[in-house]
Amino acid sequence: MSKALFYMSRFLRAFISIEGVEKVRKKLIKGVEGDLRRAIKKNPQATVEELISPATETPEYMTLLDDLGMNIEHLRVLAREALGDGK
Repeated sequence: MSKALFYMSRFLRAFISIEGVEKVRKKLIKGVEGDLRRAIKKNPQATVEELISPATETPEYMTLLDDLGMNIEHLRVLAREALGDGK
């Protein structure tokens, strides 16, 4: 479990009531895209599952995705796009 994802998830879940689901979802997607780009720079040989494993290991993050109407498949699509070749 990632402590950073844990705290970020709790913060964003609280932020949903202030900003609304759509705005928080957009911010989350932009953040995930940036995180994936940085992870790929560190490890260009990373697979989709390696990239999303911190998220899948953090129950609070999975709850946040559910609150935003997203699931693990959305993260896989973002990871595949970041990799650029559909690994």
